[in-house]
Amino acid sequence: MTPETEPVQPKENFETSVKRLEQLINELERGDLPLELSLARYEEGMHRLKTCYAILESVEKKIVSLSKREDGSLHESPFSLDQAKTQKKA
Repeated sequence: MTPETEPVQPKENFETSVKRLEQLINELERGDLPLELSLARYEEGMHRLKTCYAILESVEKKIVSLSKREDGSLHESPFSLDQAKTQKKA
C-alpha cells in the first residue's frame, strides 16, 4: 500500500487512552502475566501515559483564564495548572 491508499487511523481521544491505561494497570497489578507480556503492557502503558499528557498540555494551551481587574475590566491570561491550584486554595 502507498501512503495515499493507507487507511487513516483515527486519533485516540483522552478518555479512550485513560480507559485503556486503567485496563493495562489492572492487568499488571494482577501479576499473572508472563514476563514478555508484562513488558509489552508496560511499554503500551507508558506510551498511553505520554499521549494523555500531550493531550492535556494541548488543551491547557487552548484554555484562557479570565480575571477581573480592580477597575472591573476583564483581563485575559493563559491558563496554567499552577495558577488554578493557587486560586483554589485561596
